[in-house]
Amino acid sequence: MGKRAAVALAVALHRAFLGGLELADVVWVDAHTLRATVPAGLPLGVQDLVVENAFGLRGALPGAWNAWDGLGLSAALDRATASVGQAVTLTALVQNPAAAPVQHVTVTATPSVPGIVAGPLSSAEVTLDPGSVATIVLPLTAAARGTVTLGVTVAGQAADGRTLAAAASCPPLLVQTRASLSARLAIPSTILTGATFQATLAVDNGGEAIALAVGPDPLALTTDATAAITILSGPTPASTDVAGGGRATFTWSVRLTSPGDVAIQAGARGVDANDGLPVVAARALSNRATQQAEAAPVASNPLGDGTPVAWAAAGGGLLFLGPSSDGSEFLALDPATGATTLTRVAIAVDRGATKASNSYWQTTPLPIATTFGVASCYQGSHTGPTCGPNGEAGPGAFAAGRFGGADRLVQAGASYTSRYLYVARLDPAPVGTISFAAVDLGAQLPNTATAVSSLAFAPSGSGTTDRFYAAVTDNAKSKSPYLFALSHLPDAGVLDAAMPADVQELGAKLMNRIGGAAAIPNLEQVPRIEGLTWFGSRLYVPSGHGVVRSTVAVPRSFATNPGDWDDATPGAAAWSGRTPVPAVWELSTTPADRPIPGVAAFGACGAGPCLFLARNVQGASSAIQGQLWRCDPGSPADPGACHPGDWSLVAPGADGTLSSIGAPSNGALSLLAASARYLYVGFDDATVGVQVFRAELAPGAAGDFRGRDGCFADDPSCPGLGGNGFGSPAVTRILDAQVAAGPGGRPVLYVVAGDATSPLRLYAIPE
Repeated sequence: MGKRAAVALAVALHRAFLGGLELADVVWVDAHTLRATVPAGLPLGVQDLVVENAFGLRGALPGAWNAWDGLGLSAALDRATASVGQAVTLTALVQNPAAAPVQHVTVTATPSVPGIVAGPLSSAEVTLDPGSVATIVLPLTAAARGTVTLGVTVAGQAADGRTLAAAASCPPLLVQTRASLSARLAIPSTILTGATFQATLAVDNGGEAIALAVGPDPLALTTDATAAITILSGPTPASTDVAGGGRATFTWSVRLTSPGDVAIQAGARGVDANDGLPVVAARALSNRATQQAEAAPVASNPLGDGTPVAWAAAGGGLLFLGPSSDGSEFLALDPATGATTLTRVAIAVDRGATKASNSYWQTTPLPIATTFGVASCYQGSHTGPTCGPNGEAGPGAFAAGRFGGADRLVQAGASYTSRYLYVARLDPAPVGTISFAAVDLGAQLPNTATAVSSLAFAPSGSGTTDRFYAAVTDNAKSKSPYLFALSHLPDAGVLDAAMPADVQELGAKLMNRIGGAAAIPNLEQVPRIEGLTWFGSRLYVPSGHGVVRSTVAVPRSFATNPGDWDDATPGAAAWSGRTPVPAVWELSTTPADRPIPGVAAFGACGAGPCLFLARNVQGASSAIQGQLWRCDPGSPADPGACHPGDWSLVAPGADGTLSSIGAPSNGALSLLAASARYLYVGFDDATVGVQVFRAELAPGAAGDFRGRDGCFADDPSCPGLGGNGFGSPAVTRILDAQVAAGPGGRPVLYVVAGDATSPLRLYAIPE
């Protein structure tokens, strides 16, 4: 066959297909044109054209054919990206090429994903004249984030009664959450008068849409700042775009021109890139700066004898620290002046019908002991001049508060048997010697009682009678713990506490998740109460496994009046999903050894403050890690009280069950304290040293806490106040902390820290 014959054959043998159906009578016209007959049965709508030549080679032209029976349709959205809440317009062009009108024409949009767009998805009916084109608009709204494709159809009725239809589709629409700005502002915590410092504003875009031209509001002092500043330069940059999920940082150079407190504020604003509307970050408050050091050492080995662990309590205008290792002295610090003195102890010895067990003190000229005992009394005979009046072996529990119109200091010595509370009156302030009276609870306790675990002062609801609460553990699980409410505390001598005149036992062993004999028992080997506290005219009784609170201001025993008590255990899975550290009662128990190391009221939640509770739990291995819980009382029936559903975990980490604040190496949550201005939290850390942070508003997230120079504690590299370990990685454990009124009445947080082996150290964090 010759060349001319082969060309003729190639031209003659083309095939073509639409929608899978082969076309008839395919004829080559030229290199760009084929002529064919479309067979009956081709589906309406857009079809791809496939052409095959004589050699079996194929090519395709997508969307080459749009078949309709009397109607044509095209559709488009006015944008490809929108923010939630933004208007989105769908415009459809409908053509009637026929020679007769089409009635009842309706355009309908069908989203590929429901809910992403909202609004009328079908148009009103129109009539199309012969040869006309109608523009039909559907005004929609971007309702939820996501990607959606709109399928568009049109249908109408021909003059002969047939239904005519056509279909089209629009490109995908991406709906993003609006740009959402939040600002955080930081300055150094210590600024000397005349010094130049940097203010840093971090602006985060929590939305998905880009925030355009974001710039800070003018920097200004807060209304309660007492210093004066001059802004030397900034902000740098003046403005910038911030991508969704991104951050921009603006800085100023500022000079402190007069002494005083420094706190500044600034917000930011920009424009949502999709809808063109403003986005605003609320004005952020910086941390507070003064001319004082952020954290300063007060004393190393303040008791002078190498004492590694001691408790602190603030009362009578003084901070008391102790007792010393030999149990004979306390440090008394005047926060207003910084003056310190060592005060000896004089402890009343019970020489009545049921004498205190240490016979050594029975033979002294006066019924006075001079020590709370040394640690070796646990292993010794519990008798002799180095042991306390009832054989005590050093510190057990320590508290200060007001009772009977006077400030009091209460010490419960650690003992092989628990029987006594020791009470000192602090007005006038003790000079040289602190005199402790004794409260004998022996008539109410069996000899299996082993430790006083928690103490709390609380006024009664009537205001005419004070109450003092003491929790005691018992080696017999079914008897533990005891909870006593004392209505009398002695000024001197010994009070043989009798029921009901002096003391009531409140039946804690029967309280669910608190007691060993409860219907839902405390799972500890020795059930123990930790962190007794008074909140909203209610007594809260926590353990590592649950929380019970009173429903009345002066609760009666659970055994006889269970309606005086209610469950306040956090109902969140993060509470039940973690095992608390086992409660211990041994000598020199530190916060890391306690499942509930602290409870504090702070901030604003509804009609009153929030309640915060620290809990130590077992980590992924044997490590101790912390949970910080926040109660926002919300029950209309009892709006000032915590119920199980009112609790939330503060700053949940990756697994949602631990509070992630500061360094990832943080261990036990060992400090929880509050002043009127700040909530403080602190962590033991054997790697970088202890970390202490504070929040000025009731916190919910890690970023609500500030560390050194105002850094945000959601940054794992943010050091604690005064630096990690207060500047020394050897300071790995927080032993106690108290807020006291410092110079000018301004609060100071005193932190007792060390490693629980070497001599302890005392630090001050002023406000």
